[in-house]
Amino acid sequence: MGNRDKRGRKRGNPIPPEEVIEFAELPYGLMVRQGRFIETHGTRSQSEMDELVDYLSGPYAEHLNKKREKASARLDEILTETDPLELICRASLTYAQVDPVTFRESENDQLPSHIEFLALRALPHVKDDPQGNTGSDPLEAAILTGEAIKLARELFDATSEITLFRALKESRGKENVIEDEYVLRTRIDSMSVRGVGYPEHLTKILLGCFNEFDSECRRFLGFTASEAVTVVHAIHNIVEERVYPLRREAADSFGPLSILLKKQRRKGRGPFPTWLVKASPTEGKNLLSMLVFARALTESRALCTIVPSEVASHTALSGESVKSVLDSFSCDPVEYNDEHHKYPVGAHPLTERPVLKTTQGYILPVSTAMFEALRPRMEDLLRNAVGAKLWERYLAARGKYLVREAVDLIANTLPGAAKDCEIPWKSTVTQSDLDGLVFSDDVAFRIQGKAGRLHAAARRGAPGRMRKNIEELIESAASQHKALADALRDEGAAAIGLSKYSDALSKRFQFEVIVTLDDVTVWATDTHQLVQHGNLAEDRPVPWVLSLADLMVVTDLLHGSLLPHYVIRRQRLEKQAFVSAHDELDWVGHYLKEGLFFDGFLVDGPARMRLLSYTDFIDAWYLTRELEGVTPAEKPAPRIPEGLRGLLDRLEKVRPAHWITASLALIDGDEAAWDEWNTFLVRAQQRVQTVGWSNATQIYNGRLGVTVYLNYGIVQLRKLIREIENYSRRKKDEMGLPNWVAIGDAGGDRLSVHVIEDSDGGGLEHAFMKSAAPATE
Repeated sequence: MGNRDKRGRKRGNPIPPEEVIEFAELPYGLMVRQGRFIETHGTRSQSEMDELVDYLSGPYAEHLNKKREKASARLDEILTETDPLELICRASLTYAQVDPVTFRESENDQLPSHIEFLALRALPHVKDDPQGNTGSDPLEAAILTGEAIKLARELFDATSEITLFRALKESRGKENVIEDEYVLRTRIDSMSVRGVGYPEHLTKILLGCFNEFDSECRRFLGFTASEAVTVVHAIHNIVEERVYPLRREAADSFGPLSILLKKQRRKGRGPFPTWLVKASPTEGKNLLSMLVFARALTESRALCTIVPSEVASHTALSGESVKSVLDSFSCDPVEYNDEHHKYPVGAHPLTERPVLKTTQGYILPVSTAMFEALRPRMEDLLRNAVGAKLWERYLAARGKYLVREAVDLIANTLPGAAKDCEIPWKSTVTQSDLDGLVFSDDVAFRIQGKAGRLHAAARRGAPGRMRKNIEELIESAASQHKALADALRDEGAAAIGLSKYSDALSKRFQFEVIVTLDDVTVWATDTHQLVQHGNLAEDRPVPWVLSLADLMVVTDLLHGSLLPHYVIRRQRLEKQAFVSAHDELDWVGHYLKEGLFFDGFLVDGPARMRLLSYTDFIDAWYLTRELEGVTPAEKPAPRIPEGLRGLLDRLEKVRPAHWITASLALIDGDEAAWDEWNTFLVRAQQRVQTVGWSNATQIYNGRLGVTVYLNYGIVQLRKLIREIENYSRRKKDEMGLPNWVAIGDAGGDRLSVHVIEDSDGGGLEHAFMKSAAPATE
């Protein structure tokens, strides 16, 4: 077969021109977009780059700032001249609406953050007795709404560019710009990126933290966590019941109007405004869609306004409880500060309190924002309402829940796993504890949980707060992992009080995991950079860092040997340090679709690559599986051929010693390797019926041989064990390989695995970390 990556290309060869989707010449060089990858290639000299940075951060940034000021002034005019809540509600109902069947994150640029920003800017303009004209003429109201959305998008684009260009100038000449990169990504992402988890996971985490404090929450807050969730769902359902028939009517009118817009572009005459006619066809289509729906929703404020009694009638809650929820999450207009909120910014008041309160009722411009706000807001309210003793009790319970849930998630994914939590140990040097331990067969997960909150300033990219949060949530946990590893190496498990776990802590594959309660995406997806920044030790593997919400997705989708295999691939990425992604779920999506294997790009490839969104099919599964009248999307899974899948299932069911190692060896190839195994297994079943035995081997980059050996004529399993042991030793010597894995199959439950490992060369863990593209024999 030859060594190759997942696409079948010979390693080290350049990307064929026909596989490049598009490229663009940028000020600093060339950008190539290939599928879901972006590669950047600098073509300017250092002096040319310095000159470019000076221009971008100086005259061009000033040009952008003037453009931004003009857009902001016009937005103020619109919000002053109209009923701003009517406009916000119309924008909310026509923009950023997710159709679970057709939604594609990779194609979506209608962000909830745009509506949040408009609502934030509307706060000082809110009128309880509206005198504005957004409801007087449907088309005029729709046009003003569309213009306001367009202005918001321009403000986001200009602010992002200004932030980028100024950051380039500030970091110029610095030897270590890792912190600057983290700060820049955080500032840009915090402006626009929402969705730290799927609602079902955020709800589960909320209830896990608060359920044992129901009586305290009801006493001090006026509602419980489960009641708050019920209110959010009820608001969504009430608004949808009102809006659904109007949306259907608008959809029927879109086609004729789009034809009319095309005619106006050709003839220059028609009813549409100039800014819509001059928009690109794609943007024009999107804007027209918003205008059509906005025109249909002429009473948007009334459609979106909720009163507590209506929510109570849709639920089993009292009106008082509903009012307590809505009041607790309402953003007071005095929270608006023009100095800080004039332009897009992260972690603004509406991200914490996403409800707008008027004399007519309550409005939730972005319903999904409530799921993200529930836990942090309830924690803040509880902390301010109770004494230190009760608050400390909550913090302890929150931390225990985080660890217990993380341990259970991983243990439930690994068949036959054992688990334990809060394991203290003491060496001659120090003492600490291991928050969680999960082990099965040859695999052990060592887990440190950090339930501390991420400060709002850190979410906005304030360097000082970011450093503090990195230390509290990642560096301290990594230090605990390192201390335990050092103590085990120097003194042994028994000497430090962990004799009960000696076997678990000496498993072949040891994974160090850091699980946080808050989202730490900006640091977790490029954790290797924290080594360069000095937060993590240089001589140790980079730990797997992720939030509990992300771990819930990973363990929903990866079962059995797929989980440790995924973690091995994630560790490879941190070690190679040249591919980055926005969040953990993009890594998961790529693993399921493509294998999370990028060695084909290493030779003569770019220094850095950026993976674009890879969660469309994951989003579809989560968004559609519980909706009435919608066919659930297929659960995401690797495309493992049926014959190979059958052997993996048998190994998982029978679980002979080293079954996970055997499974890892079988799946640690590209799709071509999987097809080779599948072809062999299908033919082997036929051959065994006539000849009685069969075998096949694949070689992994000169470091590992993998054999599947079938002999259904063997009566006693120990005879099969001897045969595969002898075969493995002979083939290992013949091929001159340091490691060998042999899987013996005598039919039914009679499976056995034999492993020969060269520990001096790093063993199987090093072999799997080294490469994933085998050659067959």
